[in-house]
Amino acid sequence: MKAIQQKNFQPKEIFKEQIAYQFKESREHRDFILVMISEHSIPENSRIGEYFKDIGKKFHEAYQNALLGAYGGAVQPYLPDLSIMVQGIVQAYQNLFIFYELDIDFDQLAAFIIRRVDEMVGGLLQSGEEPILADGFFKCGQKDIDKQMILEEISELKKREAFSEDIMITLDVIEEELTKTAPRKPVIQGMLTNLEQQENVGHVFQMLSRFLDR
Repeated sequence: MKAIQQKNFQPKEIFKEQIAYQFKESREHRDFILVMISEHSIPENSRIGEYFKDIGKKFHEAYQNALLGAYGGAVQPYLPDLSIMVQGIVQAYQNLFIFYELDIDFDQLAAFIIRRVDEMVGGLLQSGEEPILADGFFKCGQKDIDKQMILEEISELKKREAFSEDIMITLDVIEEELTKTAPRKPVIQGMLTNLEQQENVGHVFQMLSRFLDR
């Protein structure tokens, strides 16, 4: 979706391409999604649960950016509500592809949805009614990640996993920074690149990323 955003298209065309891409991905990974649902692994696996929360936040950001680009600053107060409503429409169609194997042209459907969004935006702006969700709602709803939470997670991780010397040193440096009153975020960011391709550290990696984004 980020790659599509870099294309030299009109903002509304970019939004349409992003929606169509989500449909294509749903169909391509249908079997995997069905396995995840049947095994109930999303709510029961804390690492997968954390991953989906992070992805959800990124989707809200992507949708709000796309809506702002396509419809301009006038929609700013309605961005959280519009993000929820458009994602709801997209996800409902995705369910048809996943559970019923609906065969339909994704680009045609994405264009159809964009026309519906045009109508929603026009209706909201004309009504002048108050939005339901406050601007910045999704950021406020995020649980802060503090230093102690990360230190505890790293400690548990080191107990249960056998890492190479390089990764152990990386984790040691991160731990040392986090014990300081004012951790140096550039140092932690530098260490984070060492963990990016490392297996079994996904949860710590995401916690550190959220800590650095504060």
